[in-house]
Amino acid sequence: MLRAVDRDPRFRAECQALCRALRGHRTLAALRAAPEWPELRPRLDQVLRAVRRYQPATAPPPATSSERVLAVHWNIEHGNWYEQVERALVGHPLLQAADLMLF
Repeated sequence: MLRAVDRDPRFRAECQALCRALRGHRTLAALRAAPEWPELRPRLDQVLRAVRRYQPATAPPPATSSERVLAVHWNIEHGNWYEQVERALVGHPLLQAADLMLF
């Protein structure tokens, strides 16, 4: 099965580079005190704050049962970036058709 990060090799490479850069810091305070923090912070912000959506190359097959439930799961990060989430939920037809939304 294809994982989300495999769909965007640049994103995956940046995540791996950030993981390597963060390994040497045992605490968030140590990371913020490190000389490389000013360069790492915007990179971390970009990775953590962006909303990414994957569109498969082909549509899923039609439901074989009328009992099917379309569920959407979204980690809303304690309400951070609510406006972006709301825009997606209101503006995307597939998300509008969801029977169940999990936040």
